[in-house]
Amino acid sequence: MISGDNFSIGSSWKTREPLNVPSHGMTEKAPREQARQEEAQPCEEAVLSEAARKSHGKDHHHKSKHGERNKPAGAPSKPAPQAPLKDHTTGASYVMTNGGKSIALFADAPAPGESRTVSTFVDRYSTIAATCGWCTMKDDGSLDPTGKSSAGEALGALPQLKDRAEELASDPAKGKKITPGSIEEAAVGAYAEACGVVPPTVTREATGAAEFIDGKGAPWDVKSPLSPPQGARWSFDAPHILVKLRHDLGEGEGVLLNLSNCNKADADAVINLIKSDFSNEERSQVRILVNREALAQ
Repeated sequence: MISGDNFSIGSSWKTREPLNVPSHGMTEKAPREQARQEEAQPCEEAVLSEAARKSHGKDHHHKSKHGERNKPAGAPSKPAPQAPLKDHTTGASYVMTNGGKSIALFADAPAPGESRTVSTFVDRYSTIAATCGWCTMKDDGSLDPTGKSSAGEALGALPQLKDRAEELASDPAKGKKITPGSIEEAAVGAYAEACGVVPPTVTREATGAAEFIDGKGAPWDVKSPLSPPQGARWSFDAPHILVKLRHDLGEGEGVLLNLSNCNKADADAVINLIKSDFSNEERSQVRILVNREALAQ
């Protein structure tokens, strides 16, 4: 749930402290609790901390007068730490870790008086509101905008919503732990409420079986597929995402499908599969978050 796009407007991602985000196209959810625990495992940082570098750097070789270590003949060269790259869809900075299977994103330091959770929530909510809108799929397969479409209206609700950021981001399936993925879920759930896509007031589902319960007691799950960043060793798997959507629908949950982290080609692949493979009843239980350009077509 987590579990990459079109985030150039309003985004404030910079190269600061790392937040580990799973880069798989979709978080596994069979069983859900095991998948969430796996998602919560931190990825290894591509660049060691200063203390770790000093610890790893101890050896019995002498340094030259220029400060470089003399290596035994034939010893392989140690690769230089990877400089942060720029995601081609989100504009976020990242470094590849775990053999290219996950990425580390770097967000702004919190504003004075705000926790990092609240600061990241505000950033993601603002970016989503500035670039994306909600839609449903009609019987003919076309997208139908739903809820408030004005970014200004959605942003107007932010001062009240950010007071609930930590509650919405606390995931019961992980012992109420807050992760980058759960903050993303919180931003998506809050934006759905602000736009009138789900009845207020949205709260975290207590058991972790779903992400949220709306004001009428209906459960909602959040799915946030991610397009692979440049250099990734995995590819986007739209059919696999459809399997996950059907699983949630079979559990009696509605789905908030967050395609804001997907590039246009990957988002279109998911939408086209929903159009061709889902029944009208299944489509009616899915709310799709897409770039506003897609809604204008």
